[in-house]
Amino acid sequence: DIGGPRWCWSFGLVHVGVRRRRDSRSTRRGPSAHRELRIYMRVRVRVAQLLLLPLLLITLPLWRRAPAEATVASSVVAIEISGAARGRSSLAATAAALGSHVMQPAAGRGFTVLVWLEDAPSEAFLESAFGRTPTLTRLRAQSQLPPDLSTPTDALLAAAGLPEALGRVERNTLRMLRKMAGCEWLRRHAEAERAFPSATLVLRTRPDLLLTAPLPLPPTLPASASAVYAPWHCASAGLAFDQLLAATAASAPLLQRLFGEALANASSGALASAPVPSVAFSTTTSSSSSSSSLASRLYPEALLWRHLRPSPWPCSAAGSCGLRGVLAAEGEAGERPLLRDPWAKLREDFARSACSFPPPPSPGERESAGAAMRGTM
Repeated sequence: DIGGPRWCWSFGLVHVGVRRRRDSRSTRRGPSAHRELRIYMRVRVRVAQLLLLPLLLITLPLWRRAPAEATVASSVVAIEISGAARGRSSLAATAAALGSHVMQPAAGRGFTVLVWLEDAPSEAFLESAFGRTPTLTRLRAQSQLPPDLSTPTDALLAAAGLPEALGRVERNTLRMLRKMAGCEWLRRHAEAERAFPSATLVLRTRPDLLLTAPLPLPPTLPASASAVYAPWHCASAGLAFDQLLAATAASAPLLQRLFGEALANASSGALASAPVPSVAFSTTTSSSSSSSSLASRLYPEALLWRHLRPSPWPCSAAGSCGLRGVLAAEGEAGERPLLRDPWAKLREDFARSACSFPPPPSPGERESAGAAMRGTM
């Protein structure tokens, strides 16, 4: 007895209008029958509203989210931060600088962050500093780590039976490589579990490398492309900058394999005698014997050159090339932050080589870095 329903949308709710069928039977029913029919239809409308409203609330966020996910998944940069923390103000300033000098200029790309510091409070702090950027730390993934990564680095090296002659440089190289390997494992694990989208580019950096200028990222390459980029290298000395690297998804697993090879060489005694390229070392701060000892150590920049042979860092459209930044450490209570030239040690150790180094941080860069750190305290 009821005519075809008329549907209309208003504020996300469904209202049904009903046309009465005007025939002799409805006329004979009288006012009370029509009133009962109206009450019945109103009840049906309210039931429809109650059923459809939860469905709309559930599906509407999914409709809005789908395009954003598709955009992020098309080009993703995984930022891997590994090393030793130098204080909370250094961590906060480093994260802020990555946001303003890497993420914002590359707004068309998505970003994920992997952190391996082996310092639970610092990892938690750095995770909060990146805000809404998807971030995974060693602390978060601790229960899922494989046996070869679950042991802290210092404990692993203590149990490895390394030769007594192994010096501080070599041990620090092993620490660096172990944490780089851990970061790369975090990325591959998160992507395999589909917790993070697959990265097309991996950017490895230190937690105390504070950028002072925009850093142009290498172009997006096919997933199968093999390429590694470094902001500085010296082919004549066989050295490549190790504090910041970029690698395609196909090349990034090399960062995980380097530690195993270096540890095997160190345990067998090969690391202590591994040759550094034949260059003239500075002897201003050491005797000839200690200089000779330095030449026999495995330098981290020499190791990366030998295994990765990185390409030069690309320039941006504005002509900016490579890296500008400082190594930032939090000072003692009430003291100024400690700001160092990232190339200072290379300048000292290879002062008499043919290598050409970037200019040191300017007073303006140091002042802006110090102000950034003081602003986070």
